[in-house]
Amino acid sequence: VLERAPPSQTFQILSGPKGAVAAASPFRLGGRPNVTLGVATITADPAAVALYERLAERLWAASLKGEAAAARLRALLA
Repeated sequence: VLERAPPSQTFQILSGPKGAVAAASPFRLGGRPNVTLGVATITADPAAVALYERLAERLWAASLKGEAAAARLRALLA
């Protein structure tokens, strides 16, 4: 559970045998991507991939997990 605003665009880091690529889009990515408009940026540039990896690490580190996340959700719904 993030207690601050998430990034305004979605991104996904895709890892494979030849390395990682980063995909970014103002539309939803993931399991059910919005492919109607086909708007995204995909790059294998190491600096860009590292930027998104660091962003993911910071978001994960700042998020509530486990019982703390459950308690926060209960408080929001109470």
